[in-house]
Amino acid sequence: MIGVSGLNVVQGLPGFFFTIAMPAVLRERGVGLDVVSISYIVWLPLALKWLWAPAFDLYPSLRLWTLRLAPMAIGIVFAFLAIFRMDGDVLPIIVLALVSSAIGASLHVAVSTEVILRFEGTARAKANAIQVGSLTFGAFLGSSALLWLGQHFGWTATILLSAGFVVLTGLTGFLLRPTSSFAAPAAACQVSFFLPNKRVYVLMTCAVIAALSDGFIGVWLIDNGENALDVALALGSVGMLMMIPAAALAARMVKLMGCTQTLFMLMAAKATLLFGAAALPYHSVSGFTLAVLIFGLSGAILTAFWQLYMDETNSGSAASGFAFITSVEAGLLMLGGIAVGQLGEATDVRAILLCAMAGCLAASLLSLRIVPKISRQLN
Repeated sequence: MIGVSGLNVVQGLPGFFFTIAMPAVLRERGVGLDVVSISYIVWLPLALKWLWAPAFDLYPSLRLWTLRLAPMAIGIVFAFLAIFRMDGDVLPIIVLALVSSAIGASLHVAVSTEVILRFEGTARAKANAIQVGSLTFGAFLGSSALLWLGQHFGWTATILLSAGFVVLTGLTGFLLRPTSSFAAPAAACQVSFFLPNKRVYVLMTCAVIAALSDGFIGVWLIDNGENALDVALALGSVGMLMMIPAAALAARMVKLMGCTQTLFMLMAAKATLLFGAAALPYHSVSGFTLAVLIFGLSGAILTAFWQLYMDETNSGSAASGFAFITSVEAGLLMLGGIAVGQLGEATDVRAILLCAMAGCLAASLLSLRIVPKISRQLN
């Protein structure tokens, strides 16, 4: 668990810097929503990781070296950010984000495979809550603490310090030794890319539409007169840290009610919050409160979805199956984020929030139609 926690922190710090902090800063400096939405291109490696994921099933030793060396590679890539400035050309930063995302995608597959193979049932729900909590702590560092340190100690020193922290935290990967519980290597070659329950993909699509608000909730605050540093601190500290107890709560709900009933309640709650953000008159206190609550719910929803995906994945091809379903999700997020950026530029950011609210309602209702794999097996 120490290894799993540390490696999720490694994924969260650079990942959420590029997806949360950077869009807020760019928007404050007058960049249009159509350009800000291009930052969603960092999801591309996550959408393509299914191409190389089968190798993690065939060769457990490859997972071993990924768990140990990927954090060092991420730290080195992140250190190159010290060369560039946020008020300059964004293209080099996007390139570094893509490289970091590609390495992080491989690390995510390796760590998630270990969770699938080592845990079952409620124990897996607890493991996923710990994963989300650790990822959230890394997100707090990358989207809030990093900007605060940069303002007080300078951009170069902060980036290099963060890169060093990633490398040191990544040493926890040496605590993990990959589980090799496959019947035979050939079993990993017979990868079932499509989950038995096809409704999961429809539910995922609706949930992705709902999740598109997360990348623009900071933009919504800025468009209502808040400054980027306050937004980054609120969402990257209070909002992100709220995800930790929210993930623990979701794990408890999964244990008591199952992941589909949990998703029904969580998605309905998020729809209510999004409606309040889009329809009610804006006030600074209520605006930040809604944004923080929306972020907290995102952590709970992620925990429930990871439980659903892992329960539906064949343990004989754990890396391939989980990588494929999360690759589809990442691809939808990337395309959807770019699309709603164009929508927001043509109208305003409230249209994005209303679109996400509709996705929440659809996902909430559809979750009741999902029959978990364990129930199908009992039948």
